Amino acid sequence: MTETSDTCTIGDCGEPAARAGLCWGHLKRRQEGRTVEGALSATRSPTVSPREVLREAAIAYADVDSSDDDEYYRVDQRLRKAAESYARRATRERIRATLAALRVTGRRLGRPVSVTAEAVLVAQAQFGSLRATAKGLGVSYWAARRALRRGAKT
Repeated sequence: MTETSDTCTIGDCGEPAARAGLCWGHLKRRQEGRTVEGALSATRSPTVSPREVLREAAIAYADVDSSDDDEYYRVDQRLRKAAESYARRATRERIRATLAALRVTGRRLGRPVSVTAEAVLVAQAQFGSLRATAKGLGVSYWAARRALRRGAKT
Protein backbone atom coordinates (compact mmCIF):
# COMPACT_ATOMS: atom_id res chain seq x y z
CA MET A 1 0.00 0.00 0.00
CA THR A 2 1.39 3.39 -0.93
CA GLU A 3 1.78 6.02 1.73
CA THR A 4 0.22 9.42 1.13
CA SER A 5 1.26 12.74 2.62
CA ASP A 6 -1.05 15.44 3.89
CA THR A 7 -0.32 17.81 0.98
CA CYS A 8 0.23 17.38 -2.74
CA THR A 9 3.74 16.19 -3.57
CA ILE A 10 4.01 18.30 -6.74
CA GLY A 11 6.22 21.37 -6.30
CA ASP A 12 4.73 24.15 -4.21
CA CYS A 13 1.12 23.09 -4.76
CA GLY A 14 0.13 23.02 -1.09
CA GLU A 15 -3.33 21.58 -1.76
CA PRO A 16 -4.52 18.65 0.39
CA ALA A 17 -3.56 15.27 -1.06
CA ALA A 18 -6.50 13.23 -2.34
CA ARG A 19 -4.86 10.03 -3.62
CA ALA A 20 -1.35 8.79 -4.31
CA GLY A 21 0.11 11.95 -2.81
CA LEU A 22 -1.58 14.17 -5.40
CA CYS A 23 -4.32 16.78 -5.03
CA TRP A 24 -7.48 16.43 -7.13
CA GLY A 25 -6.18 18.81 -9.80
CA HIS A 26 -2.87 17.01 -10.33
CA LEU A 27 -4.59 13.62 -10.10
CA LYS A 28 -7.00 14.65 -12.86
CA ARG A 29 -4.07 15.79 -15.01
CA ARG A 30 -2.45 12.37 -14.59
CA GLN A 31 -5.71 10.56 -15.44
CA GLU A 32 -6.06 12.65 -18.61
CA GLY A 33 -2.50 11.76 -19.65
CA ARG A 34 -1.20 15.33 -19.33
CA THR A 35 2.02 16.33 -17.60
CA VAL A 36 1.57 16.33 -13.86
CA GLU A 37 4.42 18.74 -13.10
CA GLY A 38 3.74 22.43 -12.75
CA ALA A 39 1.34 24.62 -10.86
CA LEU A 40 -2.36 24.45 -11.50
CA SER A 41 -3.56 27.63 -13.16
CA ALA A 42 -6.94 27.40 -11.46
CA THR A 43 -5.47 26.97 -7.98
CA ARG A 44 -6.65 29.88 -5.88
CA SER A 45 -6.67 30.87 -2.28
CA PRO A 46 -9.89 29.79 -0.54
CA THR A 47 -10.44 33.43 0.44
CA VAL A 48 -10.95 34.47 -3.21
CA SER A 49 -14.67 34.76 -3.83
CA PRO A 50 -16.31 33.55 -7.06
CA ARG A 51 -17.16 37.18 -7.85
CA GLU A 52 -13.45 38.12 -7.70
CA VAL A 53 -12.55 35.17 -9.93
CA LEU A 54 -15.20 36.27 -12.43
CA ARG A 55 -13.95 39.85 -12.32
CA GLU A 56 -10.32 38.73 -12.96
CA ALA A 57 -11.43 36.55 -15.87
CA ALA A 58 -13.47 39.39 -17.40
CA ILE A 59 -10.52 41.78 -17.16
CA ALA A 60 -8.24 39.20 -18.78
CA TYR A 61 -10.86 38.68 -21.51
CA ALA A 62 -10.98 42.42 -22.21
CA ASP A 63 -7.18 42.67 -22.35
CA VAL A 64 -6.56 39.65 -24.59
CA ASP A 65 -4.95 40.15 -27.98
CA SER A 66 -7.59 39.01 -30.48
CA SER A 67 -4.94 38.16 -33.10
CA ASP A 68 -3.55 35.34 -30.89
CA ASP A 69 -6.15 32.59 -31.25
CA ASP A 70 -4.65 30.27 -28.60
CA GLU A 71 -4.51 32.96 -25.94
CA TYR A 72 -7.99 34.17 -26.86
CA TYR A 73 -9.37 30.63 -26.57
CA ARG A 74 -7.70 30.09 -23.15
CA VAL A 75 -9.01 33.38 -21.77
CA ASP A 76 -12.46 32.76 -23.25
CA GLN A 77 -12.62 29.34 -21.55
CA ARG A 78 -11.43 30.87 -18.28
CA LEU A 79 -14.21 33.46 -18.44
CA ARG A 80 -16.83 30.81 -19.26
CA LYS A 81 -15.74 28.59 -16.35
CA ALA A 82 -15.65 31.53 -13.95
CA ALA A 83 -19.17 32.58 -14.97
CA GLU A 84 -20.50 29.02 -14.57
CA SER A 85 -18.86 28.72 -11.16
CA TYR A 86 -20.35 32.03 -10.06
CA ALA A 87 -23.81 30.99 -11.25
CA ARG A 88 -23.58 27.61 -9.47
CA ARG A 89 -22.54 29.29 -6.24
CA ALA A 90 -25.37 31.83 -6.45
CA THR A 91 -27.88 29.05 -7.14
CA ARG A 92 -26.59 26.99 -4.20
CA GLU A 93 -26.95 29.99 -1.89
CA ARG A 94 -30.52 30.67 -3.08
CA ILE A 95 -31.50 27.02 -2.54
CA ARG A 96 -30.01 26.98 0.97
CA ALA A 97 -31.84 30.19 1.89
CA THR A 98 -35.14 28.83 0.56
CA LEU A 99 -34.76 25.53 2.43
CA ALA A 100 -33.91 27.37 5.65
CA ALA A 101 -37.03 29.57 5.23
CA LEU A 102 -39.19 26.47 4.67
CA ARG A 103 -37.79 24.78 7.78
CA VAL A 104 -38.59 27.86 9.87
CA THR A 105 -42.22 27.79 8.74
CA GLY A 106 -42.43 24.11 9.73
CA ARG A 107 -43.06 22.92 6.21
CA ARG A 108 -42.21 19.26 5.80
CA LEU A 109 -39.44 18.48 3.32
CA GLY A 110 -38.50 15.19 1.67
CA ARG A 111 -40.51 12.24 0.48
CA PRO A 112 -44.24 12.29 1.16
CA VAL A 113 -45.55 10.26 4.08
CA SER A 114 -46.65 6.79 3.06
CA VAL A 115 -50.02 5.68 4.32
CA THR A 116 -51.63 2.26 4.62
CA ALA A 117 -55.12 1.28 3.57
CA GLU A 118 -56.03 0.49 7.19
CA ALA A 119 -54.98 3.99 8.32
CA VAL A 120 -57.05 5.56 5.54
CA LEU A 121 -60.13 3.48 6.45
CA VAL A 122 -59.84 4.33 10.14
CA ALA A 123 -59.38 8.03 9.39
CA GLN A 124 -62.20 8.00 6.83
CA ALA A 125 -64.61 6.87 9.53
CA GLN A 126 -63.61 9.98 11.49
CA PHE A 127 -63.31 12.55 8.67
CA GLY A 128 -65.91 11.33 6.19
CA SER A 129 -64.78 12.22 2.67
CA LEU A 130 -61.54 10.97 1.18
CA ARG A 131 -60.31 14.55 0.65
CA ALA A 132 -60.86 15.42 4.32
CA THR A 133 -59.25 12.12 5.32
CA ALA A 134 -56.16 12.82 3.22
CA LYS A 135 -55.88 16.32 4.68
CA GLY A 136 -56.26 14.93 8.21
CA LEU A 137 -53.53 12.34 7.57
CA GLY A 138 -51.23 14.95 6.01
CA VAL A 139 -51.05 13.21 2.62
CA SER A 140 -52.39 14.05 -0.81
CA TYR A 141 -55.77 12.88 -2.02
CA TRP A 142 -54.01 10.67 -4.57
CA ALA A 143 -51.78 9.05 -1.94
CA ALA A 144 -54.85 8.14 0.13
CA ARG A 145 -56.67 6.82 -2.93
CA ARG A 146 -53.62 4.79 -4.01
CA ALA A 147 -53.38 3.25 -0.52
CA LEU A 148 -57.02 2.16 -0.68
CA ARG A 149 -56.50 0.61 -4.12
CA ARG A 150 -53.42 -1.28 -2.96
CA GLY A 151 -55.31 -2.50 0.11
CA ALA A 152 -58.18 -3.75 -2.07
CA LYS A 153 -55.78 -5.81 -4.21
CA THR A 154 -54.42 -7.77 -1.24
